[in-house]
Amino acid sequence: EGNEEHILRKIQPRGIWFLTVLGSLATTQREYIALHAFHSLNLQMQIAILQPSPEQFPNYDQQIPAVPECFTQKFAEHLNGTFNGPQLSAIQWAAMH
Repeated sequence: EGNEEHILRKIQPRGIWFLTVLGSLATTQREYIALHAFHSLNLQMQIAILQPSPEQFPNYDQQIPAVPECFTQKFAEHLNGTFNGPQLSAIQWAAMH
């Protein structure tokens, strides 16, 4: 409690405050939701995520699969504008299976 009072004394309501971004809250929120929803996945999906079979991903680190035919041009553009390289690779690998 003494520490809280010390901090509160340092905060000056009419003073100048400097703020900085420590990280993306959206990313943290997505990870939190994913971790807490994991138990609701069926067992086969949990095993595939926790212990993926190398046969399912031959050369995954060397060659990204082609964009699936079911992806429209507009959808592919949306994905490219929204996700980074590793995320796009994961989406393409998931779409293959």
